[in-house]
Amino acid sequence: MNRTSMIRIAVFAMFSMATTFVAPLVVPSAQAKFGVLAGYRYINIPDSSVDYAAHVFQLDIMSTVGGDYRAGGKRPRHALGIALAAGGGGGAKIGGSSSADSVYFAIPFVYEYVFPFGLGISAGVSIPFYVAIGSEGGNSAFLTGISISDLGANYHFKNGWTLYARGNVGSASAVLGDLKGTYLAWGVGLGGGYWF
Repeated sequence: MNRTSMIRIAVFAMFSMATTFVAPLVVPSAQAKFGVLAGYRYINIPDSSVDYAAHVFQLDIMSTVGGDYRAGGKRPRHALGIALAAGGGGGAKIGGSSSADSVYFAIPFVYEYVFPFGLGISAGVSIPFYVAIGSEGGNSAFLTGISISDLGANYHFKNGWTLYARGNVGSASAVLGDLKGTYLAWGVGLGGGYWF
């Protein structure tokens, strides 16, 4: 499979995921508050036959569930959100020999519970796409799977600012290209944002 075909398949898969999961998202109720968070994540498939890595930017849109903030500040009780995670450039070595550029895309769904003193715990789920595009004549691969994503701790300041440290772990199964089988995939990242 050549490089152009791999790119077309990756773009089609990413567009399909976006339209399937983002379009049905309902508008939150009038009393709900929302937050916008952004962060960096490092994604890795450490198997020697893949050696995939990507540098990913993630943007979260979160909304309170069940009403307004907790008394005394801008701290939600429960929050649900959707995120867009995209990036690449970390590289891959398909079959342990040929270098390839990496592309990563996912739309995580995130839930967070926030304690009255500001500490929050979060978890989510996503179906990521891992693409390794070899140079001319090089090996390429397209993998997908399921991840427990955005598993981590958050801290909400009373003034609306928030910080987080999150990770994810899941599977990456080869769908197209020069790889076979299923691999462990993981990621870790930091970020922050503001609740309005």
